[in-house]
Amino acid sequence: DYNLRTVREEIQYLKDFDETQISLQEGERAGPRRYVEKISKLSENVSDYVDSSIENFGNEAVSIEEVFESFECHGEVDYSGFEESEVYGDQALCVVANTLAENSKDHGKTEEGEPDLYAEVKEEEDLYRIDIWDDGTGLSEDFNEEEIFRRDTGDNSGLGLYLAREITEMFDGSLEYSPENAAREDGFGLEWVLKKPGEHVDSIE
Repeated sequence: DYNLRTVREEIQYLKDFDETQISLQEGERAGPRRYVEKISKLSENVSDYVDSSIENFGNEAVSIEEVFESFECHGEVDYSGFEESEVYGDQALCVVANTLAENSKDHGKTEEGEPDLYAEVKEEEDLYRIDIWDDGTGLSEDFNEEEIFRRDTGDNSGLGLYLAREITEMFDGSLEYSPENAAREDGFGLEWVLKKPGEHVDSIE
């Protein structure tokens, strides 16, 4: 089970970060200031979502096209004709989609520059399965795929993907690493599952 109090606690965890809590080796690409600003922006977006959702949680629906509006600034989306179809959720899913795009840009860079990013929407009986992949650097062979969703992993502590999964699960969806999608372009891959409105099982007590 998941509840809004837990979400608020995680958001406060992000807001309490400051530069003295972050240890980066000299010469690393991303400095503490950029790190804090990125986390602060993400936490503010999620906080706005929580504040606007408390009274009506469980009744939301948002179109797939709206979810991917900011994502399309960074990559291509094959909607398969489901642009106007709705999923169970609200504006928080837009934040998730943008976070997935930003994660690809930040961690998938090669010598040629930022990776090309793709998403493909597929319909199943009570859900939409969304394949996401890029042609970036991908994960090293010895990296545990589950670690990318922990908030204490990597240069940016995995907070983006950590929150992306937590928000997705609030709407009874799932977000997983997908080696099959990664293999499409020898990069990084995810599988994002979102439920159709009315097909979810409310997990809020």
